[in-house]
Amino acid sequence: IKARNSKGDTALTFAGERDKQDIVRLLLSSGSSLDEQNRDGRNLLMMTAERADKEFLKFLLASRPQMNLADNAGRTALMYAAARGHKDNAKLILSAGADAAQTDKGGKTAYDIAQQNRHDDTARAVKPKKAKEKN
Repeated sequence: IKARNSKGDTALTFAGERDKQDIVRLLLSSGSSLDEQNRDGRNLLMMTAERADKEFLKFLLASRPQMNLADNAGRTALMYAAARGHKDNAKLILSAGADAAQTDKGGKTAYDIAQQNRHDDTARAVKPKKAKEKN
């Protein structure tokens, strides 16, 4: 269960990327953690957040992973959803306790990242309470 490939990915990551919920459930019940990160600092929650698979994301969130865990660049699952314009994923992640004001190593929030990628609807959904909208 703890074995990793050269990128640092685990069996949980492989199963999750292929939407194998039954295998993910088995691995989680056998001691795997959604908070395990690969060499880039990415975990399964981050990888799922950037895909348009809202149902699988809900499944993962039910396991209560760390919501503000960041990768090596300081990016969180919320930021990955924002970068791809997945507003529904971003809302789910926020409702699970993610911090919209958290910044990456470049000082950007999920809001900034969504705006940078021209995902205006997503930017509005993830806007921290004190952020000013940029024109």
